[in-house]
Amino acid sequence: MDHKILNKVRRSTRLMVRKFGFMNRTLAGTEYSPSAVHALLEIDELGQCTAKRLSERLYLEKSSISRMISSLIRKGEIQDYRSENDGREKLLILSRQGIDTVSKIHAFGNTQAAKALEKMDDESLKVAIQGLDLYASSLLPDREISISNEIIIHEGYENKLIGTITSLHSEIYSEIAGFGAYFEALVGRNFSEFIMNIDNINNQTWYAKQNEKIVGGISIDGNDLEEGQAHLRWFVVDPTIQSKGIGKLLMLKAMQYCEERDFKEVHLWTIKGLEAARKLYERNKFELVHEEWGTRYGAKVLERKYVRVLS
Repeated sequence: MDHKILNKVRRSTRLMVRKFGFMNRTLAGTEYSPSAVHALLEIDELGQCTAKRLSERLYLEKSSISRMISSLIRKGEIQDYRSENDGREKLLILSRQGIDTVSKIHAFGNTQAAKALEKMDDESLKVAIQGLDLYASSLLPDREISISNEIIIHEGYENKLIGTITSLHSEIYSEIAGFGAYFEALVGRNFSEFIMNIDNINNQTWYAKQNEKIVGGISIDGNDLEEGQAHLRWFVVDPTIQSKGIGKLLMLKAMQYCEERDFKEVHLWTIKGLEAARKLYERNKFELVHEEWGTRYGAKVLERKYVRVLS
């Protein structure tokens, strides 16, 4: 490798580290160290994670991670709870305070990046983004860590979201209840209309991705019911990778959002036969309040209404 190229790359990297403030004791306008800020960002991106997973993603030793987690819990930024699958394992999630802190970190970082990127023309911007992505993905960690199968939860819309969520619903419900074209068209139309209003302050959608593939989703419609009531809709997980905790992560994001928006109740409709979903609803304090036979989805099924009352 040409030493001139190496020196240019290393110099640019050092300048970026300095200009983004990583030489300071705190980062991104917070009272926290760079490692703590990155820990909050990783927990936010993953939805929930273990200390071990956080250690792997940040390339920090277990002892350093342990101290950092204890500090962030004391300061009210994160919470931990026992995993239902393994009682010896603790899972980390953001608290309501932590969600607010991460929002401010993103705002700070976006402002920094925007000031630099707005100086570039469109062609230079494409080159810079592609170069940064290629360089970052080419960096090898000191120890081999496989993250190819990680599930990442995203918020909002991206290309192919409507089609993928509609397709997953069609695949699952056609097998379980015999729903056909009417149901698929109904889901596609209603979800499309919802996405067109996603900017409404009481609406939000989340989707899970694995290896760049959308494998699940969930939405909160805050305008479909009475005031103070949220409607949980379009909750689905790819049947080929169920029982991996994806539904739990999506539900966690949706319930945190409902608490932030101060909804009093969360309502959802489902059908008999989705046992894994039923158990997840019950674990998340939803109660069955009504059952009726109906054909609104194109075939006669036992429809069930669940409600969760938020404290």
